[in-house]
Amino acid sequence: MKKRIVIIAFFVMGAMVLNAQPADPTPGGTPTPIPGLAILAAAGALVGAKAVHSKSKEN
Repeated sequence: MKKRIVIIAFFVMGAMVLNAQPADPTPGGTPTPIPGLAILAAAGALVGAKAVHSKSKEN
């Protein structure tokens, strides 16, 4: 349980620190990096998929 709290805290703090850079004002500029909330959503989806997978293995 403690490991899970540490991982969640890591992602939350990471989301606060990671900020996307604005794109160049000229067309065809470099795209902005993935925002922190998208990373959190992807991590949540992975945790949920792992939980569903492990539950299906038990049955």
